[in-house]
Amino acid sequence: MKILFLTSRFPYPPFRGDKLRVFNLIKEFSRDHEIILATFAEPEDGQHYADLKRYVSRIEAVRFNKLKAYLNCAAHPFSLTPLQVYYYQSAEMKRVVAKLMAEEKPDVIHAHLIRMAPYAIEYAETPKVLDICDSMTLNYERFLTYRRDLAAPVYRHEQKRTRAYETTVPAMFDASVVISPHDRDFILGLNSDASLSIVPNGVDFEYFVPSAEGRDPDLIAFMGTMSYFPNVDAAKWFAADILPIIKRTLHQAEFYIVGSNPASDIERLDNDKAITVTGFVDDVRPYVAPASVFVCPIRAATGLNNKVIEAMAMGLPVVATPGACEGIGVTPGKDILLAEQPMDFAEAVISLMTDTGLNQRIGKAGREFVMENFSWQHAGDKLRQVYAEVTA
Repeated sequence: MKILFLTSRFPYPPFRGDKLRVFNLIKEFSRDHEIILATFAEPEDGQHYADLKRYVSRIEAVRFNKLKAYLNCAAHPFSLTPLQVYYYQSAEMKRVVAKLMAEEKPDVIHAHLIRMAPYAIEYAETPKVLDICDSMTLNYERFLTYRRDLAAPVYRHEQKRTRAYETTVPAMFDASVVISPHDRDFILGLNSDASLSIVPNGVDFEYFVPSAEGRDPDLIAFMGTMSYFPNVDAAKWFAADILPIIKRTLHQAEFYIVGSNPASDIERLDNDKAITVTGFVDDVRPYVAPASVFVCPIRAATGLNNKVIEAMAMGLPVVATPGACEGIGVTPGKDILLAEQPMDFAEAVISLMTDTGLNQRIGKAGREFVMENFSWQHAGDKLRQVYAEVTA
């Protein structure tokens, strides 16, 4: 089967959630199918073409123009279409997709995220799958609870646009997939007739492994794209409300915030001697794997938090908010510890940092859980079922 992937970001290196998902699905399907890729790309992506060509037979990249993207958004202030769709609106991408459809004649089109939906919907004769991942409507709804900056009104208006779009666009595809049960249930609440399947993310178990060099008993770690609001809010909340409680008992405790593009609020946390903000690193493992505890204090959570299952794959005991684990299916007290209030969260972290047996037990159970439930082969098998249905 020949599959045409449409993506808004060049999916290599797989450092962030959307790239991680696309790359690993491409890698999984390249074993027995031919992959064609149409993608937006930045100038620095050119150095990674050879890496991706190991899995893709043809790459057509469209240079992403940020100025034009902003102008596209500014030109449609009252439209019901989400701004993120206008942000990725491109006549050149439309021509590239038309060329690939004519020359390659794919058996199925896989559009990643609603922003790429417009490039697929006009090809009525070709089976189409929309990978929604997590509901942006639900995403906005949750993080607007905590967002108080000048951008909040823009996101509130964007939420209304996205709700209308997520209600209608799935019907234009033969099938749509989401990353977790609560995203599926939310979108079905918008449109009960939508054809939705769950295709979770996975973990590379050869890459994310327990540290062979031991663990630092004083180290607490968190990782993520640190310009993304839910991650920014989580790190700030932990640093302000939870870490001080921990340090009353464990005076030497340190908090590592690992991830690219830290917002200015996150960079300022680095002034605290107990907090290290790494910024972008080529490999997160040397900073995260030695931790005594991994925390995921995300309050505005949707989808499936890759950081949680990656930390669990490294054998790290995890303390998280319940919302951060909605799409994972963990058993609290067995695979993970959950807490919502600062005092409860701090006590859970302290218990793992002071009780070696509990630390090892939770870490071991967490790794076993994700190895059983979150392989990329498992995700690929779910998507194969969807492709089989739409191409039958």
